[in-house]
Amino acid sequence: MRSLLILIIILLSQEIVHAQRTPSEIAVFNLETNELIRLTFNEFADEEPEWSPDGSLIIFDSDRAGSNDLYQMKPDGTDITRLTYDSAKEDHGAWSRDGSKLLFQYDAGSNTDVWLMDKDGKNRISLTENSARDGWAD
Repeated sequence: MRSLLILIIILLSQEIVHAQRTPSEIAVFNLETNELIRLTFNEFADEEPEWSPDGSLIIFDSDRAGSNDLYQMKPDGTDITRLTYDSAKEDHGAWSRDGSKLLFQYDAGSNTDVWLMDKDGKNRISLTENSARDGWAD
């Protein structure tokens, strides 16, 4: 069924005030039934969803805890789990081919690096450390 679903982001407002992100939600669109199913329901910016290779999980970033962190959930929107707990901006998550690891962008304000961690948020390591912006992991 995964091939018949498309992950999308619903923008709840077109207005951006200063540095605040636009509130957005994550939803799936079923191509067979033409049904849109929201997976997240809050006033924060839930963005950049990515399916796991086996289709059992979705990783996304959100500012629901005050700064951008990575989260994962089941494809029906249940079991939302926060994976990163840092004041840095952590976003642009991407799955390894086997689904055991996550690459992501780590931005502490003065530099942006690419990091790697287990899919449960453990064993975090920096893959890049230089003064240049290393860009998105995905």
